[in-house]
Amino acid sequence: MKTKRKSILSAMIIIMLVLSVALGMFVGCSSNREFSEEDFRLTLEVSQTEARVGDTIVATATFENLSGRRLRLVTSSSPILLVSVFHSEEEVRFSRFMDRRNSFLRRNAVIERTIEWTAKIEGVFYVVDDIQLTIVRRFNDPLDYWTQISMTSERIKITIQGEK
Repeated sequence: MKTKRKSILSAMIIIMLVLSVALGMFVGCSSNREFSEEDFRLTLEVSQTEARVGDTIVATATFENLSGRRLRLVTSSSPILLVSVFHSEEEVRFSRFMDRRNSFLRRNAVIERTIEWTAKIEGVFYVVDDIQLTIVRRFNDPLDYWTQISMTSERIKITIQGEK
């Protein structure tokens, strides 16, 4: 009698464990979600597109998380949102440190980066922004599901003329 009860109890425990593992896998897989650029917005604005040598131009890039979710990110110690001014004959190139840091991006978060640039020579310049995100489900899991997002806005042309 006791052996039969133990067998039934053991079978019930095994069935419950199998069901809980299967349910955990199902719930975990259903939370896998692909992210795309539509889940985010990146805008770039400048104070003026025509200026003279010596004038200061203000450029602001704004990044918004529209996904409705708090996201786990793997980033570097460099800012994830960069803004810079390049001469029209220069190659646009952003550099980031290669160290790895875990961080979070809040739901509906807005990240803003502003630079002030003083024109020193005449010519045509472009204001460019750039953001790089690596979204993960769990930190420090080499088999983890992840999505890489890389975005830039339309570059903005600035014409600098001679001194006033």
